[in-house]
Amino acid sequence: MGFLVLGGIQVGIALVLTLSLPLWRDRKLPRVSGRRAGQEAASGAAPEAALPRGEAGHGAGARALSGTTAAPEVGEVLGAAGEVPGAAAAPGAGGTSDGAGEKLPARRTRAQLLRIPGVKAVLVSFFCYSAFEATCGNWAATFCTLARGIDAQTAASWAALFYMGITVGRAVSGFISLKVNDRNMIRLGQALIAVALVCVLMPGDTALFAGLVLLGCGCAPIYPSTIHATPARFGEELALELTGMQMAFAYIGSLAMSPLFGVFAQFFGTWLYPWYLVIFLVGMTVAGERLNRAMRVRERARA
Repeated sequence: MGFLVLGGIQVGIALVLTLSLPLWRDRKLPRVSGRRAGQEAASGAAPEAALPRGEAGHGAGARALSGTTAAPEVGEVLGAAGEVPGAAAAPGAGGTSDGAGEKLPARRTRAQLLRIPGVKAVLVSFFCYSAFEATCGNWAATFCTLARGIDAQTAASWAALFYMGITVGRAVSGFISLKVNDRNMIRLGQALIAVALVCVLMPGDTALFAGLVLLGCGCAPIYPSTIHATPARFGEELALELTGMQMAFAYIGSLAMSPLFGVFAQFFGTWLYPWYLVIFLVGMTVAGERLNRAMRVRERARA
């Protein structure tokens, strides 16, 4: 009964976070000054190269307001038309004005955001990761005690290894990310998690000990890399709103799925722990690869 009450409270919090998503659309996105836009135009850096075919001739105003491309430069708002020669805004391009002659990107509803290729995949991937991390950390000691017969004091200290693995792993990941892109950092984390789950499933305390450490190390790069990759994947214009949606799905995953395992454990036993985690690893990996495929298709279409 206690798990059901706790789960109900956490699901309620997750719903509040989800319903608060419209507040993100009231936030103003960073704007690029007219002077900077003029410098970019004078330097010959043509934003047309980042736009889909058929949009390259619309001028700087249309480039700033276009929402059909995921290139990071799309989100930068160029200066007023009078500051950049030939930068008159295209009629019907959309967007709003802040009263100072500068244009803001058009706002999108959640339904419109979900129709963007790759958005559903990244939300599912983030949901699965957060559910994995919360369940893994919250139930590690219980699994060690009830399923593997380890005394409670030792099990509690071993459960802390998961969080130590995350802490150390994120410190190391910061240096690795200087040479490895976000996509491969996420894949590296998923590979480490797969190895860790094999260790947890193996008999013997040594394998379990190593598995808990590796679980934390595998989780370390996934969360920050997913957030960091959002502007590059979907454009700075959409990054703010999509980050809010990702955080909402992360909270839903962590707040709802961990108590749900407690319900399953009451009926089936805590031996289910590693297999429950495997489900989220598979979901995270499949959704992540679908997202990568969507990004490759868009890159080929833009080339």
